[in-house]
Amino acid sequence: MPSVSLTQLPKLVTDKGYEFLAREYTETDEVWRQFVPGEKVLSPSDTSDPGFGHRASAAIVSLDMEEYSFGEAIQTGSAHEGYTFQLGIKRSGTAISIPEELADSPDAERVIMNRVIDFSRNAMKAAKRYRNDYILGMLQSGRLSAGDTDYFDASYVNTSDANRGFTYDGKPWFAASGNAHPLKHATNSGDQGVNLLPSTALTAANLDVARIAMTKTNAVDERGKRI
Repeated sequence: MPSVSLTQLPKLVTDKGYEFLAREYTETDEVWRQFVPGEKVLSPSDTSDPGFGHRASAAIVSLDMEEYSFGEAIQTGSAHEGYTFQLGIKRSGTAISIPEELADSPDAERVIMNRVIDFSRNAMKAAKRYRNDYILGMLQSGRLSAGDTDYFDASYVNTSDANRGFTYDGKPWFAASGNAHPLKHATNSGDQGVNLLPSTALTAANLDVARIAMTKTNAVDERGKRI
């Protein structure tokens, strides 16, 4: 094969590199899908400030199923404004370097394409590992119970994060009793906004306390309704 000019490289990468990126990209083995099942992934082009971030308010819908008799009016639900949330778009990446002298070799196109294909495969695997590692890091309570800007800093161009280091309601990701996440439009009181238990020994009694908290006491939405 003939040598390759530097101006040809972008087209070679587009023609073959993207193809192998797409082949390698599968989401079935990504942990974050299990962590937030059913959640929509927002494309940067769909954000309120494309390429930089997104700011919006979530609606809290009051809707419960109730039995009714024939001829009886069906109860309608209502919607309330929830907390305003903000997302900053962060960028990460890696790169491949192709020596100029390689483009002048007699078999340049084949050699370069093999490098681009290998790089594309490995880059996508690295991207999935990076995203999984980042999200799994949110499952440790340590510094996140005191606020953490590595995870919770949604600032972006011309828009600062009012709760830098904390979640959208100004509370730590892991909030303990006495510092619970405030629930908007909640119809009951208590520690429903608590998702951090003190460090305790692993006993049957303590395990039961944690299980009840996760499945009943704190398993509620912004209205205080069971989820």
